Amino acid sequence: MAGEPDRLIPPILGFRSHWLIDAEASFVDGGHRAGLSLYFLDPLEFEAFAEVAGLPQDAVAREFEFRRAFDLDPRIWIKLHFRDGAPDGFSQYFVIDPRIDYPVTTLRVLGRRLGLTRADRVEPAFQRALTTPGTLFAVIAKVGAGVSPRLSARLPRPLLPEVLADFAAVGFLSQSARQGLIDAERQVSAGDWAYLSVDPETPDAVAIDLEAPVDWPGVRYLKLRLRQGVLERATYHRATELWSSTEILAATGTGVPDARTYYEANAREILDHYGHTYQTGTFSADAGEHNRALVARAGVRAGARVLDAGCGAGGPACDLLSSVKGTSVVGVTISKVQAEAAQALAEARDVANRAAFIVADYRHLPFGEAEFDHVMFLESLGYAEDLRAPLEEAARVLRPGGRLYVKDVFRQREVTLDAELELAEFQRLYGYHPIAPEALVSALRQSGFVDLELRPFGEEMTSEPFHRAMFPNGLPSAFGRRHHRAFSRLPLAFGDLLAIRS
Repeated sequence: MAGEPDRLIPPILGFRSHWLIDAEASFVDGGHRAGLSLYFLDPLEFEAFAEVAGLPQDAVAREFEFRRAFDLDPRIWIKLHFRDGAPDGFSQYFVIDPRIDYPVTTLRVLGRRLGLTRADRVEPAFQRALTTPGTLFAVIAKVGAGVSPRLSARLPRPLLPEVLADFAAVGFLSQSARQGLIDAERQVSAGDWAYLSVDPETPDAVAIDLEAPVDWPGVRYLKLRLRQGVLERATYHRATELWSSTEILAATGTGVPDARTYYEANAREILDHYGHTYQTGTFSADAGEHNRALVARAGVRAGARVLDAGCGAGGPACDLLSSVKGTSVVGVTISKVQAEAAQALAEARDVANRAAFIVADYRHLPFGEAEFDHVMFLESLGYAEDLRAPLEEAARVLRPGGRLYVKDVFRQREVTLDAELELAEFQRLYGYHPIAPEALVSALRQSGFVDLELRPFGEEMTSEPFHRAMFPNGLPSAFGRRHHRAFSRLPLAFGDLLAIRS
């Protein structure tokens, strides 16, 4: 195994880091051949992967066509093959829905769609497995110079000798190959189930996968195959057990854009699809209702002068001006598009005489000392990797006794490797660095703030409206196609914080 994982690192350059969470890497004896299996439940994630991995369009079409036509397990399973570190084709696995009691028709039709011409050579040998409870079947499209079919079945290990004998009885498996496989399998202490795969067009092309082999630490599956009478072994491992998060992130080329780059690319589409309030967590699908709730939590009083640091397109600022009498707001954004959109909104709402929106960096504010009663960061503070700069600026422009309010998405203290890979993709996608609450509290105290009150949100705060906006009428918008990710382990939670300038 020494050095073998490194052979897969160049081919995964450009992958999204969270694709590796459930991935499996496999290595054949001798080290010249390797594989990487990836699994997707989300069609958009699979389409993105297919583009990065260079899968041909007919493979993508086949994936969705078969899923429409047959009852299959929803998981999309692709295995990339490598020889001496270079791509060497791929396999598409179509696992038949296990709720089908007798899937022989699906096996037969799927196999024929992939070019199977001699089902009679192997189908009778599968009869024992087809009538055994708990078995699972798959048809595999092995793609290289062309497309060829494979058949696979999960079955109880005690049934293996009988099924292999049936393959020998129909003339597909020679007696010497049958005995060699049985002898090799009996020498391995492993789980109760085995995976039997065959190339129905090639006699003796049978392989056995054994799960959790006891004498192979760190190996999920051990594959046994006879090639020209020689036993060949392949080991399968979880990718996250072979590489550290640092190695995966370096190999996938994950980088984080700065806020200016992100908004230059996305500001107009954000306006088109989300309007003037762009936040991932809201109290309500009604942006105005949500913004007014934040203003109330921030404790903004009548007549206050407020700095909205990272104001976006002005939705929260204008809702504040409409709901609290006598207030004035200065909004700061690094996006000219957003500043212009915010000013237009203020004019449309008839609050422009109390609003100003400027293009500036909240780490270097163009204001004098003690000019504001409130400073608000509404899901904007995470654009600064170093919290000290914006918080020291906030303290400088706040009058003594002025209030700072932060509403944000916070990262958990303890993060698993799987969650770390999703978090890295979140950061790469949005150019955002979710804040650790303890880091925020520490930076606030160092910047001269007191009376800190950190308040986590519960189920009242949701991301559902944000995600629904990516799929208007059930179809992804251009923004949704670029931003949708099938995250399930993000170590994030919403909360807010109040603090007083000492």
